[in-house]
Amino acid sequence: MSIEIRSTSTPEVILRPNPPGIGIVAPHDFALDAELWRWTPPGVSLYLTRMPATSPEGSRLERLRRYVNHDAIKSACHSLATPKPRVVAYTCTSCTFIHGLAGDQAVRTAMSETGYQHTITTSSAMLAALRAFDATRVAIATPYDAVVTERLQDFLTEAGITTVASAYLDIPGETWRVPAESTRGLVHGIDTSDAEALFLSCTNLPTYDVIPDLENELGVPVLSANLVTMWATLNALGHPPNNPREQLWNHTP
Repeated sequence: MSIEIRSTSTPEVILRPNPPGIGIVAPHDFALDAELWRWTPPGVSLYLTRMPATSPEGSRLERLRRYVNHDAIKSACHSLATPKPRVVAYTCTSCTFIHGLAGDQAVRTAMSETGYQHTITTSSAMLAALRAFDATRVAIATPYDAVVTERLQDFLTEAGITTVASAYLDIPGETWRVPAESTRGLVHGIDTSDAEALFLSCTNLPTYDVIPDLENELGVPVLSANLVTMWATLNALGHPPNNPREQLWNHTP
């Protein structure tokens, strides 16, 4: 049996506006996409892309330096052009603090050169969050080694913020597998009595499930790399988070 195919006139299709979106440029080993989505409200889209894999050789600091490749960052930003996110964030804390404030600014400049008006790094979001609390004395907890942790302290010092206590795990890789109990244990080993805030560094360290309890226990704001990134990007969009539980959501940048 043959079927006759006929052309029919259809009404004009009027495309709806792009949904508000956040572009995420991440290192190749980033594995916490799901954690970012937990803060993302309905109606907002996340568009994630990853940097190319780099050589695993060398010290942690040497490997991090390979991530600060402006051409690769620009290429990743260009790859997000089709959905047209309104804000783009580079979600690697250590990659954006190891070269100081000037290095962090250089990354944001490279991103802006691809045409985005709102560009954020996790390190710049961290500073904005600390300033929202007027916090100039902080405690830090990281999964890094001693050398990279010291670079974070240097970055904070350059920004006028004193590190009053710190601790690190020295995890060689696969940080996303660190259980909540280990993060809590790391924090509980720090004297936060003189701190105005606590910062949990590394976007690959799971923190969503530990922050509210730690804030209740310590009595100070607890900020994490992924929390400050989502706070800064959602504020740039003008959208509240999904299920706000942390103290930071009551502050604007």
